[in-house]
Amino acid sequence: MSGRIGIASEPYVKFMDSLFLRGLSYEARHGVEDFEHQVSQTFGLSVELRGDFGRAIATDELAESVDYDAVERCLAREIHAKSFHLIEALASHLVAELFRSFPSVVEIRLELSKRPLLWEGKSYHSIGFSMERRRHDACLSLTRN
Repeated sequence: MSGRIGIASEPYVKFMDSLFLRGLSYEARHGVEDFEHQVSQTFGLSVELRGDFGRAIATDELAESVDYDAVERCLAREIHAKSFHLIEALASHLVAELFRSFPSVVEIRLELSKRPLLWEGKSYHSIGFSMERRRHDACLSLTRN
């Protein structure tokens, strides 16, 4: 039977563990309107990275896990790497870069929001988009076991 290395009497089963960073904030220039590319806006971001972190649990070694600081550095770099019109496209870019940078991650849930620059007369505080994606090759390996 396949599974992660157990701790003490932990049974051998498949696991999906989560690491998350919540409440990240970045100043960036994304949006449909021209002025949104001229003036920075505050973007809020939360991300959850899912995978089997059993080796990290068993060894208590950072090298067996995903480094939170490395995740934050990746997000900070990529939110400024290119200007996007749609928050959906920006979110997709960030998820793709996280998968590329962290091969042990199987699933990602990302929530991205921004407060409109011209929100006079608006009845909302912020707008946002969330997405969940699973690494394709992870789906294949899970179905083989």
